Amino acid sequence: MMLSLAQEATRELFLLHLGVRTPSDIVAWADSAIAREDKPSFALIELSTASIDRIDHFIELLSLMKGGDDGWPAVREALADVHDFVKARPDTAEKIAGNLWMASSFVGSELPRDLRFFTRFEDSFFLAREEHYGTVQEVLAEFLSVLSSFKNTPNKAPEPTPVSVTTAADAPIAPDTGAAHL
Repeated sequence: MMLSLAQEATRELFLLHLGVRTPSDIVAWADSAIAREDKPSFALIELSTASIDRIDHFIELLSLMKGGDDGWPAVREALADVHDFVKARPDTAEKIAGNLWMASSFVGSELPRDLRFFTRFEDSFFLAREEHYGTVQEVLAEFLSVLSSFKNTPNKAPEPTPVSVTTAADAPIAPDTGAAHL
């Protein structure tokens, strides 16, 4: 399934908010979209010619273009780009995780099940930095693992990834409460 132009705009807006895309990237996307369209919209032409110093203009135009289409397929497709970005620049992972959390706060309880990880990794990175939850490298590896589930499967909700919990080395282990030992 191909994304509509409105969904593509949603994807680009999402990536711009996360810091994965720059205004120059949006101009390049707009140029390629204009080449595909028979009658490009005013907003698309404006994006193509906008000053890269006016990020507010990019946000306004992309918001106008995204319309009322279902944006979740676009967000899922964008997560493959987020994975590649974080993998190439691991020092950005915590910031990206924070931006995902912020994006989720605008949606609230309507966040699809497969995207609920948006709310988890900002805290995980913080707790790892404070040495309360594994290490930053472990959280980064888990973050990339979750993001990788969106690679090569655009527009499909992947199966939820099980959450691994890293216990601190000195933490007591809870006794088995299962019936299997009876």
